[in-house]
Amino acid sequence: EPLPGEGVVFVVRKAGCVASSAGWMAAGDRAIEGEVRERFGPDELLVELEGPELLSLPQEHVGGCSYAFPFKMTVGGLHFLRITLLRTNFSAVREDDHLYQRPYFDDVLGELKVFVFEGQGFVQGSNKMVRQALRRVHGASGGEGGPPACDMSKGATEVGRWVMNTPAPSQVISPQDASLGSFTPKPSVFCPVCEVRKPPHRACGSGRQWIVDPRKYDWVPYACQYPQHTDASASACVKGKRILFSGDSHTRTFFNAFMDKVCKVPAAAQKGHATSQCHSPNATSPCHTAYLCMEHNYLGWVDATLNPDWWDVIVANFGQHPACGAHHWTQTEFRNWFDNYMALVLRRLKDQKDRKGGQTRFVWYSSNAMPIARDKMMTASDDWRTNQRLQMYEWYAKARIDVLQEENGWLGRGQLLYMDSFSPTLPLQEAADGDCGHFSVASYQRPTINQLLNFVCPKL
Repeated sequence: EPLPGEGVVFVVRKAGCVASSAGWMAAGDRAIEGEVRERFGPDELLVELEGPELLSLPQEHVGGCSYAFPFKMTVGGLHFLRITLLRTNFSAVREDDHLYQRPYFDDVLGELKVFVFEGQGFVQGSNKMVRQALRRVHGASGGEGGPPACDMSKGATEVGRWVMNTPAPSQVISPQDASLGSFTPKPSVFCPVCEVRKPPHRACGSGRQWIVDPRKYDWVPYACQYPQHTDASASACVKGKRILFSGDSHTRTFFNAFMDKVCKVPAAAQKGHATSQCHSPNATSPCHTAYLCMEHNYLGWVDATLNPDWWDVIVANFGQHPACGAHHWTQTEFRNWFDNYMALVLRRLKDQKDRKGGQTRFVWYSSNAMPIARDKMMTASDDWRTNQRLQMYEWYAKARIDVLQEENGWLGRGQLLYMDSFSPTLPLQEAADGDCGHFSVASYQRPTINQLLNFVCPKL
């Protein structure tokens, strides 16, 4: 049965449903086509709740053109519901059309709807579809001592949400004194290269206003809690460590945020796009005994730099560029490349262990969610990147890493890890800044920075 604060938003397409369409993935992906159809259905929708908590609800196909969006909230106050239709006819994942699939930005409701949560359940009764959808949004009661610490030994994949940190959750507006003035719309960051830009709008997206300021939220898992590193513990954690970040520009923005927040090295001291760089910060930096590098490696080449003998931790990703306009990898192509990449990485880790008992940690840094943008970077390049396509990539990567952790008993505890950056960035997909395609505001990167610190130093 639904618990207080739990519920499901059901969305049904009444006209133009094309759920029976077939043959829209590459010939080698026809089996995957059935998987995509079952998971997502033909439409891509964005269902959001904005208020004391900020959520992007997971889309679950329940047949035809019907969808369930389960949610779980724990902080009382006003939550505003938005439902946006982005794409139809499987265009978010299809592989038979190499053009950019422009999102519609259709506002399904026509206006904002308000949820008021006082600790009473949203859903009454025992509707079977509600129960089935809620099973996927699982959490555990933390008891009197609060939620237990997250087990970081296999990675950070806990379901969570963004919770307002200013004011404190206990001070969030209640139904008794609620007013729209408590959530004054604020300008998002400016984005000068966009085709369509009239602030205060969401960056490069639909042109809608934010009801809340997304920079004033913390990422909080439902079932457990991450140890939160302070500046002092973060500095102690990286002391003497050699850490490699290997990936694309999204990995770079994570590296930049890590350098800024942990090492106090500002972006102005870092190299720009499509460059490799290393920092051995000076004596005034908290990381002055560390050696941290960013390798520009956007398609997952297992080159000489990925040498475990050189690093204590390797943080790697590819996923955005395989789906970009220049590459258009099918799901099968991504899966084959990922399997070959991981086989070579594990071979190097095993060789290091056999030769010198090495324990270099390898962290798969999942792709960020793709910001919803309609600037020229997207529209002029036949870009394939949608969040459903990236999610399919990452579901496979996570499942394979789970299998590899079990199959390779020689791996040390916490030596092969999966770090989820897709889930924390999904609710912020219209909060990108700078060039409209990246989450460069360090506050948005804070959950993954803290996750990485907990991987490197499991105990504060």
